[in-house]
Amino acid sequence: MQPILCSQGKRVLNYRPLFAFLFFFPALFFSIHANAQSTTWNGTSWTSSPQGSSNVIIASNTTPGAFTCKNLTIASGFVLTLDCGVTATIHGTLFNNGNGTSGPGTLRFESGGAQALSGNAFTHYGVIEVSTGTTLTTNSLLTIGDGGSLLHGSNTPNGGGSVSGTITFEKTIGSTSTGWRLFALPVGALVNDFETGLNTLCSNHSPTGERNVYYWDATDGPLAPLGGNYAMGWMQANASSHNEDKAYTIYLDNTGSGLFNFSSTVSISGAPNDGTKVFPLGNTFDPPTAANSTDQQGWNLIPNYFPGNLSVYSLINDADFGTPYKAIHIWDQGTGQMIGLNQSGMNSYNNSGASAYGAIRQIPPFMGFWVKATAYGQSIHLKNSMRTGRIDSMPATTYFKREFDIFRVTVEDADGNQDQFSVCFDEAATEGTDPALDIYKFRSLSAVVPTLYTRVEGAMMALNVLPIKEAYSMPLFMESLADGKTYTFRPETAEYSNAYDVELVDHKTGIKTRLLDKNYTFQHDAAYSGARFTLNFTLKTATGIDEPYSREKSWAFTNENGIGVTYNNTNTSATARVEIYNIMGQKLFASGLINGGETVTYKPAENSGGGMYIAHIISNGRIKTIKVIY
Repeated sequence: MQPILCSQGKRVLNYRPLFAFLFFFPALFFSIHANAQSTTWNGTSWTSSPQGSSNVIIASNTTPGAFTCKNLTIASGFVLTLDCGVTATIHGTLFNNGNGTSGPGTLRFESGGAQALSGNAFTHYGVIEVSTGTTLTTNSLLTIGDGGSLLHGSNTPNGGGSVSGTITFEKTIGSTSTGWRLFALPVGALVNDFETGLNTLCSNHSPTGERNVYYWDATDGPLAPLGGNYAMGWMQANASSHNEDKAYTIYLDNTGSGLFNFSSTVSISGAPNDGTKVFPLGNTFDPPTAANSTDQQGWNLIPNYFPGNLSVYSLINDADFGTPYKAIHIWDQGTGQMIGLNQSGMNSYNNSGASAYGAIRQIPPFMGFWVKATAYGQSIHLKNSMRTGRIDSMPATTYFKREFDIFRVTVEDADGNQDQFSVCFDEAATEGTDPALDIYKFRSLSAVVPTLYTRVEGAMMALNVLPIKEAYSMPLFMESLADGKTYTFRPETAEYSNAYDVELVDHKTGIKTRLLDKNYTFQHDAAYSGARFTLNFTLKTATGIDEPYSREKSWAFTNENGIGVTYNNTNTSATARVEIYNIMGQKLFASGLINGGETVTYKPAENSGGGMYIAHIISNGRIKTIKVIY
């Protein structure tokens, strides 16, 4: 998944003088400007300042910046360039006589009535907003490119209006490696309606061995009456009946083999989806096979069926996210694993030693994701209010980012196939299951990618969050179908304070290794039962000015209100001030003195485009520095 990076659009000083434009387009000019003031953007300036009642003509590829108009005409040979954070607000018709739009900015249709697209078809890579009371007639001229979003429908942020007609949506497949991809449909369509680039070989295809589209059915299967509530599991999609109500996994192969070949960009057309969608969750086990066990319970595959980005922050914090386990899991094709994301801002796994604090903010269109039920009768709701116009679909996070102390251990073979297990220490955790902190393990679906986990209260965990105490000893399980293969354990300490010494014990060989000092290499034995390894954590004696667990466990986080910084000091008489800088070192914000436990918030400018910020917490002559992605 490749994010759209907001940057200054390329300035193309290639414009035609206004008199030349009038000479070649006199009829068009006078017909659309007969009843309103007109103004032209020539690449350097407007002939007059555009107003909401003005008819605007774009006669240059150079960006005009933000503007408001009645009718908008893009002249022949030109594009309307909209840079990141720039909005063109239109109260009338968009006449595309040229080459459409360029850049990740926003086209906002705001009339409180009927509006339309006219002229040439075009692709917009930014955001389309249709305001409340407005109906936009597309005339099948609009394609929203990869990374873009449509905001329409009741209660949608910056949207609220309706769309008449079809829209084409594109999806660029970032990795062209052979394998399975999770897909969802952003329009009212059938799974077989992909227009370009995707071979969907559904249940009507023969021979059966070539079918490559499946969905996960979490309902009770035929074995349920026999004493186990096992899921129906992977079912072949039906080309003539299965639609946007399901998420799919599709096998793709870009090696030129033919049947499963795909292009780098796929598309689908239809009426864009909107409105609340309720997904009942099954609490079934995986089907009983040699590769699955009953502790893999409650997994449900859900589509982002919206024609735009879905805010993970809004989704998992919504009152109708009806499972205590507040997390989602998404597929990472590069590692062949699921990445788990929860309320705390932590994630797992296979992250090369770094959290995804700044890695996942939105679920883009076309994408499916997993949630885990903990009982029967639970459900989640996808709502228009969860949609967002932010175009950094992956990355930057809106999770509540706390300064967790995370130790990760990676197990890897000589071919680079790897998995990770993480342990986190935090005062708010318990030794049992913490639904807002711990992350369940989704067992590897690959024959070559190993699975590394511990067990908490019988459940498989990819990340175990524990309270701070003197010592811990926990089992470490590793599964792999590659019997006899050589693997190496190595520590990942980019987010680790080294507060605990870490010892790895191999119970088969009896070898004990201090992982912070060296790696450990071993041969996998698939016949070894139980947990072959144990991780022992022993708290070090804290010394020096940066004690691992001092009373000043302050943190920074981001949410829809901006960047928040909490000064957390149990000394109630202590005070601090907060300063926030951009990556260039410019001071953007400075607070007054705040007391322990207080939080200050800074909202970056809407057109800032997001990025890295530095928060300084200054107290008693000491500075604590925290990096924040917004």
